[in-house]
Amino acid sequence: MRAVILGLAIAVAASPASAAVNNRDVRSTVEAYARITLTDPLRSAGYCEADSTVVDEFAPHLWRGAGCANWAKSFVAMERQEGIAACSAAVGAKGKVTVEGDVAYAVYPATVSCTRHGKAFADHGVWTFVMHKGGAGWKIASWTWSALP
Repeated sequence: MRAVILGLAIAVAASPASAAVNNRDVRSTVEAYARITLTDPLRSAGYCEADSTVVDEFAPHLWRGAGCANWAKSFVAMERQEGIAACSAAVGAKGKVTVEGDVAYAVYPATVSCTRHGKAFADHGVWTFVMHKGGAGWKIASWTWSALP
C-alpha cells in the first residue's frame, strides 16, 4: 500500500499541472526580483540565497558568497560613479524554465532601461537564473546577465 501511495505522490508531483505551477512560481520570483533589483537594489538580496553567485557585465563581473548582496552594493556604487539613474528591468514573455525537483533553471530575454546623465538608454540581453525551492519558496542561487551584442 505504501508503494502505491508513494507512486501516486510521485506521479502528481511530476504531472504537467505540477510543472506548470512550478514554472509559474519560478517566473513570479524572477519578475518580483526584476521589479526590485534595479529600483531598490539593496533590498533585492532577500530574493536570493545567502550563499549566491552573480555574473554581470560591470567590474568585477563576479560576486560570490553573499553574491546578490555584494552585487547590489557594487551596482549602487557604479550607478553613482557613472551617473546612472531611474533603472528598471522588464522580463520577456517567452522564457525557458526547467524544474528538476527543488532546482530550477530559467532563462528569459530581458531589457534593462535607465538614464545616464539624463539620457535614456536600454540594454537588451538574456537573464539566466538557477534557483532552489525551500520552505520560503523559490530563492535565487545564481544569476547571470548577458547583454546582446
